[in-house]
Amino acid sequence: MVMLGQRLTGELPFKQVYLHLMVRDSHGRKMSKSLGNVIDPIDVIEGVSLDAMQDRLKNSNLKHDNKELKAALKGQRANFPNGIPECGTDGLRFALCTYNTQGVGLNLDVLKLVEYRHFCNKIWNAVKFGYTHFGSDFKLMSKEDVMQNSRAIDRWILSKLSHTAEICNSGFYDYNLTVVTSAIRHFWHKCLCDVYLETIKPSLYNDESGSGNVSRSVLFMCIEAGLRLLSPFMPYLTEELYQRLPGLQHVPSICVAQYPTTEEFPYKDAVLENNTDLMLDVARGIRSLKNQYEVTQVNAFVVCSTNDVYSILCSYQDDIKTLTKAASVELLSNGITPSGCAVSTISVACTVAVQLK
Repeated sequence: MVMLGQRLTGELPFKQVYLHLMVRDSHGRKMSKSLGNVIDPIDVIEGVSLDAMQDRLKNSNLKHDNKELKAALKGQRANFPNGIPECGTDGLRFALCTYNTQGVGLNLDVLKLVEYRHFCNKIWNAVKFGYTHFGSDFKLMSKEDVMQNSRAIDRWILSKLSHTAEICNSGFYDYNLTVVTSAIRHFWHKCLCDVYLETIKPSLYNDESGSGNVSRSVLFMCIEAGLRLLSPFMPYLTEELYQRLPGLQHVPSICVAQYPTTEEFPYKDAVLENNTDLMLDVARGIRSLKNQYEVTQVNAFVVCSTNDVYSILCSYQDDIKTLTKAASVELLSNGITPSGCAVSTISVACTVAVQLK
């Protein structure tokens, strides 16, 4: 590549080279045919059955040594009892970039590769959900209008987006791809899919308060920027999804779109993130009590012993109800827990309770 670049352009095609560790099997052993632990990247991308792997091994140079062949076949059956599922190029690339470059080797685990294939599916489904609510006549609200009419949960996801863009840019600058992939996955999985998509479903399906337009605009901003954040690791998936977003006909490809920065999304708000973390702890506490006592539709109470905590959680009352699927959620500022309830402590100033009687 270097010689061809110099020959054709007179310039070096690149000036820096990123070296990774030796790729080993999940147990930290060097890959060897005699151990039956070799992972072919093509097999990860396209998938392969155990029988096909075994047949390939039988036709390799080990066929002349029955002892080694038997050991290799046994090792292969132990390492890949169900073969290798199809994970695709994007899933493989993203998985490899998640591994820490510190240490003596990169222990490649097939189960982890499958995990990132599922992550690709989650992104696909999240964007597909967005498509159904954008529609052909979707018009993105201005950022000023979004911020003026947004709820706390809307501003929280935009703050998370800004924070993720900051981490990604810093990680790329330091060649710390592990940090970048971890931040992107956390934003898509834990923030956007697990929290924000769930909290905006009532406003999208039953828009009585008029907050649906804001939710759609914020969701579009998060999906569009989230795909750009992910593009260097999953170019095929992100290109396919990005080209279908409304209003982006002027962008020929996501590959040439500007990478998100904090200047583009100046929404970072540490106080708001801490407040939302408290709300999420409250929601987790209520869900935990529901699972512990095996109840579904319950009346939940959030008991606050300080006015500060009470005022913070008041802006999230509907979100708590949505995330917990409770019949009702009542915030109490008197610090007194109703009788007949199971109780869980969230902090020194907040407890949650679900009514059992």
